[in-house]
Amino acid sequence: MKNKALINELKEYLFYDGSLSKEDKERLLNLDYNSLSPFAKTVYDYFYSHLSEEGQPISLNQFLESCDCDKDYYKKVDKEFTTHLFKMQKPLFFFDVDNTLTNWGVLSKEKIDFIKNFDQKNRIILTTGKTYDSIKDVVDACELHQNYASCINGSILVENDEFTILEGIGAISEEIVSHFENAPFDTVVYYPDNIRILRPLREKTLKYLKKYNETYFEEEKIDFSKVVKVLFFIYEGEDDYEKMVQEVVKNYPDFVCMRTAEHTYEILKKTQHKGNTVKAITKLLGRHYRATIGVGDSMNDGQLLSHVGRPYVVSTASDELKSFGYDILEENRNVDIVNLIKHYVKGETDEQ
Repeated sequence: MKNKALINELKEYLFYDGSLSKEDKERLLNLDYNSLSPFAKTVYDYFYSHLSEEGQPISLNQFLESCDCDKDYYKKVDKEFTTHLFKMQKPLFFFDVDNTLTNWGVLSKEKIDFIKNFDQKNRIILTTGKTYDSIKDVVDACELHQNYASCINGSILVENDEFTILEGIGAISEEIVSHFENAPFDTVVYYPDNIRILRPLREKTLKYLKKYNETYFEEEKIDFSKVVKVLFFIYEGEDDYEKMVQEVVKNYPDFVCMRTAEHTYEILKKTQHKGNTVKAITKLLGRHYRATIGVGDSMNDGQLLSHVGRPYVVSTASDELKSFGYDILEENRNVDIVNLIKHYVKGETDEQ
């Protein structure tokens, strides 16, 4: 399974890279490792070390955790390959919004001023677990209206205020939420545009919705066929409530549950993740999906960080996400992402 995926990855990459000889390309696609030139071996080893045994994209950190190998060698390969790729294609920046681009819902003046005046801000892609409406204040402040965005964990692609649904839970969400009718926490469902509530919300929940600019609608009858994801207001430390959700999810092998913020825990399909829009958006913009830099703060950014060429987490990221060993941005949250962008655009030329 991994070899088949490796061939597909190499084939896709070779479409973008004309620097390799015809012979190396043929040997790569035949997985003829010993006959490859030194750089072609770097290409092979890069993609080999960025695929799981099931053939799914992973980060180098995940590969190194799972194998008994020369870790320094693969770190060198990773750096050499992404440096080469970034010379061919100026990397795109994929930023989670809440508690990544913002800090507890606040977008610093330094970030606003820099992004608004950044002459290549078309390279910045916002990606959120929430709806597009909830990040419109960030879009407006940074003047990113013309940019693609990824919403509701990579389930919705936004272009010029038009929504394309890439994935959703659908009608089975009705059965899922029925397990929580009498639960001691609030449950809401996401349509492509906004939240729909199942029953009146607690004051504490309403406070968080307001803090993170989430809007919601009350409807007499929920159309479960439109549901993209199910979200619970379960707070950090409420382990018994998390276990309630985990027990239900065990009955749905295609689904996964995870903590996405200090106050939220949610259910999604395993195929609903931010990595999907990394691939979709880079393809639309004519780039390889590893010609990217990503930053996140919580476990729902895991697939984003598995797909981008160079993954980072903010200094205030969850301990669970940090445990994967990603590089951590500087502690000054007002300028951490500004300085990251400056680092990568420094020295770029218009020829790229």
